[in-house]
Amino acid sequence: MGCISKKCSRCKIVKNFSDFHVSNKSKDGLSCMCKTCFVDYIEDRYQRSLIRIKKIRIKKSTKDSHLKSMYDIDLKEYNRLYDLQEGKCYICNTHQKELSRSLCVDHNHETGDIRGLLCTNCNAGIGLLKDDINILENALKYLQKQNGN
Repeated sequence: MGCISKKCSRCKIVKNFSDFHVSNKSKDGLSCMCKTCFVDYIEDRYQRSLIRIKKIRIKKSTKDSHLKSMYDIDLKEYNRLYDLQEGKCYICNTHQKELSRSLCVDHNHETGDIRGLLCTNCNAGIGLLKDDINILENALKYLQKQNGN
């Protein structure tokens, strides 16, 4: 005579077949978890999903408030610039997908005007050159001379 009970993979309790959902994915035709554990499992997954969604909303809200306080733009304006630049740094054309950090909002430090979105390296580079065109031109001449151009 065949077995009429099964051990739940989650709670490890041996229970009657009637305590398991039917499943065509297993050899015995029953779910690996009992009905009680399955409900708990689904509830846990749902709660984890809610936490993940909340974190995403907080991150968006934080980015939006950061953009507002630093550059007087909102996330919608940032996304407009992002789309306009096709998700690439304005200077080196590296796409956001290739970067470990979000594109930076580049702005004129004297007027506050937004110039575009840059990768961290390009943003730091022009910042270290003090946003000075003369220094940038001298750096260009230097590189051309060093590279034999």
